[in-house]
Amino acid sequence: MFRNTRKDTYLVYVSNDTYDVYLKGSVRFANLINQYTDKNSNIVYYDFLLLTNSKGEYYEDPMKFSCRERNIISFRKNMIGKEDVIYHPVFSGDKITATYFTKSDSQYEKSITDTVKYPLGSGVYGWNVKTERDLLDFDDIPVYRIKCLKPFLIQDEEHLISVLNASNRLNIFLDKIKGYLPDTDLTDVISTSVQTLLQKETTNLESVFTLWKIALIRNGIALTNIFFYQIIARYLLEYKSSVSFFKNDKQYAFPLPINYVLFSFSFDSLLIDLEIASKYQGVNSVCYSFDPENSDIVITTIDK
Repeated sequence: MFRNTRKDTYLVYVSNDTYDVYLKGSVRFANLINQYTDKNSNIVYYDFLLLTNSKGEYYEDPMKFSCRERNIISFRKNMIGKEDVIYHPVFSGDKITATYFTKSDSQYEKSITDTVKYPLGSGVYGWNVKTERDLLDFDDIPVYRIKCLKPFLIQDEEHLISVLNASNRLNIFLDKIKGYLPDTDLTDVISTSVQTLLQKETTNLESVFTLWKIALIRNGIALTNIFFYQIIARYLLEYKSSVSFFKNDKQYAFPLPINYVLFSFSFDSLLIDLEIASKYQGVNSVCYSFDPENSDIVITTIDK
């Protein structure tokens, strides 16, 4: 049974309490029960009951958690992503290349979780910088502008942690259950198996749904359990039947699950401020284009 959050439920950030050593904390659902001002420091403190853990699982007995306002994510103003660009350097050759696919016709199938350490999607990676002067270090390397029409905007470091956590837990979940699907080319057989399997995995699916609900709400998206179920079912069906393999550099490949989630809300990219991205090695903005040379994305060269 998927749970609905109450109107008085908040998002709070809990540091150094996560299953993943690479993440510095996690964002949770919590209910506010009290607030008070410390008489000595004049600092306002808030008492919450934590409803979920770092994996998106609901506690049977909610845990008490006290914090200052800076830990309350729901108090922050969020921005809506606007048309922007990322800058993609080409270090070898002259082709703009998309990366991080779960499988292709030229290699053995990888586990989804082994595809990339920080799973922000399959596509063309680059920097989202405030000014092109920040790119002067690349005088001898061609750098391209890639226009992003509807980016999913990472609001702050806590939001990045939420997205990484949700994406990683989804990958783990899908790796676990895709092995139970039948090896067949019959789409209707796979579709029936997917529905049966997801019904059996409702508890695990709920925790992943909760993490994605937390990640998407920062961009004004109210994710529903039915829509999320449909996204997951479609990914598994197309992953297993390979019906949506796309051609990339004369080979066929398949994207990461986060692409399916964000595509479902018409996002064509994910943008991270360079200062936030620099705190996590390997993290960067990404345009969700798989075959840049044959797509309709706008690519231009910068003058240096």
